[in-house]
Amino acid sequence: MATRLLALGMDITDLQRFLGHESIATTRLYAETTAATLQRRFDQLTDPTAQALISSIRQRQGDDAALLAADLLAQRRAERLTTAGA
Repeated sequence: MATRLLALGMDITDLQRFLGHESIATTRLYAETTAATLQRRFDQLTDPTAQALISSIRQRQGDDAALLAADLLAQRRAERLTTAGA
């Protein structure tokens, strides 16, 4: 929920108070986790067209949408590899 609230534009200090964190560093972990997850997904994409698509989605729609798109692309790729190997 915390990462979603940040993605929707909630101020990190408001989120800190909402979650009851003493330290802002604890709250920052949520923002860093989302960014790190997106970067890992992006790095797993080997097709330059897929990378350009994810970058475009990230710029227009934000990290959550880009993460969803990257997951969907990875899932589709895995399905194609499974079908090709069958």
